[in-house]
Amino acid sequence: PQDVIDLFCESRFGMLRTLFLDSEEAHKASGQASKSHQSKDSAQPTHRFRSSFRHQSYRVHRKSSNPVIARKASTRKNKVTVGGQFRVSLRQLTATLAAAEPHFIRCIKPNQGKRPAYFDGNYVQKQTRQLGLLETVRIRKEGYSYRPAFPEFLKAYQGVAFPFTAKVSPTLKNCFAILNKSGVTSWHLGKTRVFLKYYHE
Repeated sequence: PQDVIDLFCESRFGMLRTLFLDSEEAHKASGQASKSHQSKDSAQPTHRFRSSFRHQSYRVHRKSSNPVIARKASTRKNKVTVGGQFRVSLRQLTATLAAAEPHFIRCIKPNQGKRPAYFDGNYVQKQTRQLGLLETVRIRKEGYSYRPAFPEFLKAYQGVAFPFTAKVSPTLKNCFAILNKSGVTSWHLGKTRVFLKYYHE
């Protein structure tokens, strides 16, 4: 086709351009110079029209694809992910724990064979280490596990330093008086609580 020949004639490779230019001159010499000239003149607008058509079709394609991309993006945005489900479950769990008084119970098997009245010391010790119970006990011994508030502490130990019938206000001074008279050690007083060791309970 003539438009293909014209395309090769406009090639940036000199050898290829020379071959097709020579072919075109021979075609003109055969008595169809005017026809070839018309086809060449008409080929250039056709080439420009084809390039313009590609550009327009590309723009149309881009415009037509935008709603699809937007729809996919909105679908991806509204899609529930695993992380989102995990956050929702974690919020629900936190709200449930905050509204209750949870107690964590760790079950320890006495033996591997489910035998009655048989206690495997090594197996139990291995479980306590894996569950972190020994570390929890150590931290509990080093810290202040019993932390009653001033009113609770006075209600339980008021008789140590004051008469039970007396009305004692829950102040730091009165809590200090009870602790000082009781003779216990290893305690601390906070702004609203008394900090005691596990053996003080």
